Amino acid sequence: MDMTDPKRHFSQREEKRFLKLAAEVARTEYPNPERAGCPAPEILKALALRQIPLDQTGDVIDHIGTCSPCFTQYWDYRRGHKRQKTIQLLLVCLGIAVLTGIVLSRPWQPRSGQEPQVAKGTPKQQGNRQLVFDLRAWSSTRSDAPREERPELRLPRAPVQLSIYLPIGSEDGGYDLQLQQSPPRLPLEARGEARLRNNIELLEVTLDTSKLSPGHYLLRLRRPPAGWSEYPIQIE
Repeated sequence: MDMTDPKRHFSQREEKRFLKLAAEVARTEYPNPERAGCPAPEILKALALRQIPLDQTGDVIDHIGTCSPCFTQYWDYRRGHKRQKTIQLLLVCLGIAVLTGIVLSRPWQPRSGQEPQVAKGTPKQQGNRQLVFDLRAWSSTRSDAPREERPELRLPRAPVQLSIYLPIGSEDGGYDLQLQQSPPRLPLEARGEARLRNNIELLEVTLDTSKLSPGHYLLRLRRPPAGWSEYPIQIE
């Protein structure tokens, strides 16, 4: 289309370019070193902040368009106002985001009269007690050792993390463990891996003896396919 066509409309890009060129012209092409006829800075600021209706500006608008110092001062006020508005908007958005995060992070509380629903059959997690059994005195090489030198083995009725120092000569690998009551009943069973640490063959297993009855038991250990070794133990 012909650029001189009176019916032609500016595109948005052309309009922005035109306004930019007009601003450059107004800022530099109308010097007024004596500031003749210039309005007070308060009026320029109020106009930039849109505090004065356009129908009450009189000749101020025309003056700003033909006075480079006033235009520059008006433009600075206007740009600062836009920057302040942007910062305020960002602060509002940030506040909303923080408030939303706080609300979402709060645990849900049941309404009055409603009981919280708990999944059935899900036990509460408890910290296991750390215990050590030293079976080295029960080694075959110490079979002639007096019985009193062998440590008395006791277990509480609770979840325990048991570290067992295996008898001298034991080997690495998987071990089966049983707690067998007398007379024989269904034993409590566990399995663990033994590893040599600091010249000690260490077997670590997790047991929950909380449902066992107090009394005398046998701690039975074996490394398949070998047979069972038995050690007397007291469940308290």
